[in-house]
Amino acid sequence: MLCLGYYSDPNPHFDSHHEFQCSSYTRDFVISCIKKRQFALHPSELVCLGIDYENRELFTLGFDRLIQTPWMGIENRHREFMGLDVFITLVYLKALLDEHCRIVAVEPL
Repeated sequence: MLCLGYYSDPNPHFDSHHEFQCSSYTRDFVISCIKKRQFALHPSELVCLGIDYENRELFTLGFDRLIQTPWMGIENRHREFMGLDVFITLVYLKALLDEHCRIVAVEPL
């Protein structure tokens, strides 16, 4: 991801992110840039970035858009971005929403 570089010693001015550490200012700047251009990214990429940067807002933006994305719009690479746990949660949620819509529309299940 977008980070300043590798630091071997923990530093209170840097957030840990895998093997890279970013200054909190850089991290906040990157996240704000991603939010401004969120529609240039597939929702699964936002979910992945939300997980990587431990940012609930990015994750929520991506997951909300994923719920509205048709199944044909989610390719193998998108499932890899999200990870298995998030994808399974998405499957269950979409199934529940579909069932709810049928109940509200008085359609047979």
